[in-house]
Amino acid sequence: MDNPLLINVDSPGEDSNEESNNEDFSKTEPLERTSIDPTEVTQPAPQLHGVTLNPYIVTAQHSDVGVKRTQNQDTAMSIVSLCGGETPLVPVAISLVADGMGGHADGADASKSVANYVTQNLSSRLLIPMMKDEPVSEPVLSMMQQAVLDASRTIHISDQGQMGGTTLTCGVIVKSRLFIAHVGDSRGYLFDHETGELKLLTNDHTYVQQLLNAGEITEEEAAVHPKRNLLFRAITGTDVEVDLLTCPLPNKGVFMVCSDGLWGHIEHELIQKVLASNNHSLQQKCELLIGMSVEGGTTDNISVVLTEFRL
Repeated sequence: MDNPLLINVDSPGEDSNEESNNEDFSKTEPLERTSIDPTEVTQPAPQLHGVTLNPYIVTAQHSDVGVKRTQNQDTAMSIVSLCGGETPLVPVAISLVADGMGGHADGADASKSVANYVTQNLSSRLLIPMMKDEPVSEPVLSMMQQAVLDASRTIHISDQGQMGGTTLTCGVIVKSRLFIAHVGDSRGYLFDHETGELKLLTNDHTYVQQLLNAGEITEEEAAVHPKRNLLFRAITGTDVEVDLLTCPLPNKGVFMVCSDGLWGHIEHELIQKVLASNNHSLQQKCELLIGMSVEGGTTDNISVVLTEFRL
């Protein structure tokens, strides 16, 4: 295997107590942990007689500083659009998580800058034209790729000796299709309510994932590998290769994007059970997943965005 450019996302300076210009914006209060049993039996939604079940799309999100870090370098964003009536608009959603890395404020600044740019860019080029019933001439994946490349150029690293930047996993839903642009080790998942299946859609750009893909280590060894935090691809202010993928959506489900602070410390099956539950609101599911990852031992920032749909 070629030697990749490795970036340690656990930078030694990122927990420094030195003040930064955006400290007030990057810190969050730790989440109050509540004990909710995700294994409880879920109840089917009541049947509504005489009510037409129209398409819907809703979103919820939460980002938490965690139990160890002094600064939250994650950024989570989401936008949805669906208007009802005689001629409802096409379901459209933009959701993303960016996990910053680098000492002091650089990681938080990088994730916020990239998330802001990508969301604004896709809103102006995709969401607003569709709301105006105007044609969108450019393919969605091409639009997303260019947005990520342009967003990378907005990053400013104050200490050039410090490798800083951010991951990004961005999902766009248009009609009944999902589009994803991905760099780093944040993740995108798709949950199908009809089958109860939770599927990981993205591939981690980590040194350990390369070893895993090559069959050189096992899943168990990967979970405790001393270099599991090393990225070989991230958004750092220059051009970057962006993973682009698309897939059809089920009739009803949830698209989830999250930082590695969540997925690295909660079992796949538990995420699946939480998303399948009918006993919690979408916002409660976000907070439950974060609480469970803390109980699982995460010391990182934790972010999750859930976009639920019926098409």
